Amino acid sequence: MTIIIALLDTAFGFIRDNLFKIIVILGVSTFTVLAFKITVSSLKKLKFEVLPYYPFDRYSPQSQKWSLLYFFIVTLFLGALIFLLTKGNFNFGPA
Repeated sequence: MTIIIALLDTAFGFIRDNLFKIIVILGVSTFTVLAFKITVSSLKKLKFEVLPYYPFDRYSPQSQKWSLLYFFIVTLFLGALIFLLTKGNFNFGPA
């Protein structure tokens, strides 16, 4: 009987010493499981249909030209931004 009491005392001491860590781990685990369940349930509601066209057709009458032009503009803008940030000697911080 004294062995059981000693084991319980050790277990309760461990829980008492690490209570904050245990609560954080349980909270993160609960959040992760809930996020996974919500994601899976929303994915199950999606309609899996194959469209014969790029969806920009719904919004713009000239879908191919518009979407390609938009893609090239964004690519050029991001390339210029990366080039200027690396070669332009910009420093982040107070002026």
